[in-house]
Amino acid sequence: MSELLKRILNDQSIVTGMLIVIAVGTLTFAYRHLRPLVGRRQSAHSRTRAAGGGRWAGGDPWMSPPPWAAAGHPGPAAPPGPVWDAGSVEVASWILSEAKALAAEIRHEARDEVSASLADAKKEAAELLRQASEQAAAKVAAAEAEAAEARAALIRLSSGLSEVAANIHAAPVGAG
Repeated sequence: MSELLKRILNDQSIVTGMLIVIAVGTLTFAYRHLRPLVGRRQSAHSRTRAAGGGRWAGGDPWMSPPPWAAAGHPGPAAPPGPVWDAGSVEVASWILSEAKALAAEIRHEARDEVSASLADAKKEAAELLRQASEQAAAKVAAAEAEAAEARAALIRLSSGLSEVAANIHAAPVGAG
């Protein structure tokens, strides 16, 4: 697993943000696809709630009202025909704007995290390059020292062979 992914999963604010985006997406999907079912089949409980009156009294029991309804402002009247009324569009717009703001914040945090990770990676790469250069220089120095020792040994051997050759030529032929 990459270092960035580990950091992202360990950062509570990023994980919370991702969960919020998933929740908003799920709620939006459910709202869009389940809203047409509202009113088709009603339980005794929802019929009792609907009889109490109010725009949201018989609406989606799992969906909180949009900001204008929560603030007590009257919303647009629900038309009998279309499923998407002005209130639905306002709710969808509100959900989208919240999701966009959260996504922008998450992108900003991720960009900061990537920048920090990139800076760390560059420092680490520079340190590794420095260490590799030092190791290479040490190996070159060791190889040069070995080569110098080999040259010295070769010179000693050559000198010894020259002495042996000189002694062989200097020795009398019949001696032995």
